[in-house]
Amino acid sequence: MDETGFAKKDRASAGVARQFPGTLGGVFPCQIGVMAAWATGAGQALIDRELYLPREWTDDRQRCRAAHVPHEVGFAVKPRLAERMIERALPDLPEGRIWVAADEVYGRDAAFRALLEQPRLAYAVTVQANQTVLPRPGWRHAARLVERCAAEEDWLALPADPSQLGSRTWQWWVRRIPDPDTEIGEGAWARWFIARRRPEAPRRPRLLPGLGTAGHTRRGPRAGARRPLVCCARNPEG
Repeated sequence: MDETGFAKKDRASAGVARQFPGTLGGVFPCQIGVMAAWATGAGQALIDRELYLPREWTDDRQRCRAAHVPHEVGFAVKPRLAERMIERALPDLPEGRIWVAADEVYGRDAAFRALLEQPRLAYAVTVQANQTVLPRPGWRHAARLVERCAAEEDWLALPADPSQLGSRTWQWWVRRIPDPDTEIGEGAWARWFIARRRPEAPRRPRLLPGLGTAGHTRRGPRAGARRPLVCCARNPEG
């Protein structure tokens, strides 16, 4: 799950506003679409999308009518748009065989994570360094957990997908997080905390809480799975 921007010069197209989409590298007049991509070893494809409408649009019903935006469409933050697509896709998803990956726009949203946990959808989502590992007092922030608990010998080096700079290697650290306040953790399913870093920048890990089984973690983290969505958005025909 991720969003991408489409540059627009006119103001009449639905959702156009000065916004910061990471794919355009700055603040531009653009539309932003929240996208869902399906990625396997055989390929990748966009499977669903939702148009993000800023408040300046949803608060101006006359402008919405002129752009043929239905009256019942109101403001929704990006995680809510992503949830709609996940709910539409759920009936067709292979049970126990997928990961959901998303960046911190979605990862910091507790309701989004809860929606994934309810049907036991494995996920790995990026969060900020000050994210609490569990929503209870006394638990360390994400960055502090890695700093205190991840010994140098615990990091596992794994190859990543090729990039424009050639082959990449990431170092991974994974820890199971017990949660006695919920049913998660009593059986095979548990919350996990994943950290990923580049060998040349060990003090700047990417932090990813997740949900899954030990089998999911043995099959390899899918925390880099957002990249196929970017590729699809840039090359929609292939």
